Amino acid sequence: MRTNMYVELKIPDNIARTALQTMKKMGFTNVVSLQRADFYSFQSDQDITEDLKTCDILVNQNKHRVCFKRKDLSKSSLAEQSSENITYVNTIIKNSNPPQQLLSTLQNRLELPINAVEEGVFWRFGFKTDTSEEEKENKEEKSDQEDPLIHFRKQTKAIIEQLLYNPHYQDYDIIEEGTKKNILVIFGSE
Repeated sequence: MRTNMYVELKIPDNIARTALQTMKKMGFTNVVSLQRADFYSFQSDQDITEDLKTCDILVNQNKHRVCFKRKDLSKSSLAEQSSENITYVNTIIKNSNPPQQLLSTLQNRLELPINAVEEGVFWRFGFKTDTSEEEKENKEEKSDQEDPLIHFRKQTKAIIEQLLYNPHYQDYDIIEEGTKKNILVIFGSE
């Protein structure tokens, strides 16, 4: 049984704020929000969600919020206050090598029945979506214009490769939320 766990800060995340400001300086001005959470994926023969919620080496109950489904993560407060339409693109940047020391601690010290663990960072990009009637009409006239989701995916890939990702020890997955179906698009180092 695979259990994915997302650990996000309850307080404003200065790393995400700094990355967002850097993206804007790099020319990615349509990114209006950015959210970050630590990501863990556990392989176990039994349900370990309750044990993981209180695992003090992964979660500090005073400053972290734990989710086991991506949809349960809170949306960025900046995006919630905005009246603009926002398309979210989710990304998970995983470390290529499994964290053996973490696995050993969980198995030996905490005696959790875990067979394997992966760790990484979850990022949620919020892209401003054009919604004015004039812009919609212009898009309808230009049938050769690129689909916004494809454009956001390409921008996300560029941001990750230029700012958030190290190809020497990380891989990444891009999962977009802009459609009714979740589509998994995998990019990464070869």
